[in-house]
Amino acid sequence: MVPAPGHAGVAIMWRRSLQHCVIPLNKIGNDRVCGIKVILSDRKVIFIFSVYLPPANSKIADFGEVLDELEEVVVRCSLEGDVIVVGDMNAHLGVKGGPIGWGSTTKNGKLLLDFMTRQSFVAADMLDFCAGPNYTFRNHSGCSHVDHVLMPSYLCKNIQDIHIIPDTVENTSDHLAVYTVLDVGNFKYRVNSTLHSSKLAWDKMSRGLIKQLYTNELNRRLLPCRDKCLESKVFSEDVLEEVVQNITCTLQEVGNQAIPKRKFNKLERSYQYDKR
Repeated sequence: MVPAPGHAGVAIMWRRSLQHCVIPLNKIGNDRVCGIKVILSDRKVIFIFSVYLPPANSKIADFGEVLDELEEVVVRCSLEGDVIVVGDMNAHLGVKGGPIGWGSTTKNGKLLLDFMTRQSFVAADMLDFCAGPNYTFRNHSGCSHVDHVLMPSYLCKNIQDIHIIPDTVENTSDHLAVYTVLDVGNFKYRVNSTLHSSKLAWDKMSRGLIKQLYTNELNRRLLPCRDKCLESKVFSEDVLEEVVQNITCTLQEVGNQAIPKRKFNKLERSYQYDKR
């Protein structure tokens, strides 16, 4: 029996070129929340969560319960890196939400404000430099601002652009998108494949030089990974995947920095010239 196609839900998309530094968080425990862990070049990490919180009149899920589950995940991830939460939160924050907030705070909005206070979050989409319409949702009952970008207040200085995209005929949703550009630093280094591929020329270095430039640096760079393994009491799938990714990327980085390369052109072919 073929299952029916899914609808609604949450998702996060990223460029394929960033696959090496993005780890999906598969075991969050609630289908209204999905997240990824992004590894940056300075060994820092940032967590991004996309959420769809229940509306006030939902008979399927309770707003407060889902928010509590989200907060547990946020608290746990905050111990390791910065956390950003985005999505349809079905919570109008009103004038208490920020400089461009308007109207009264809804019941869900009060719960979300309490969550933001506990986590030192601000709604970046309600700061005075957020341009565009002052609402993100419209239906026959009116307008409201229920889609938000929540982040720690200290990250707001890294916002390069944020605005609510006005409605267009191409938009088939009742919601407006909140476009946000945030400078989080450089992503983790990755070796790019080019026309001229390269192999490491180990034979061009002595054993002593390899130990000095490669082995010693590799040991130093892998110490955090070793410590993480020793500290982990339970090796979950996510932890193992992160460890393998870190080791693989570290081997590539150190090898490309320390060992000379032997280049060749993939497109060149050997052939025999017929003199006849």
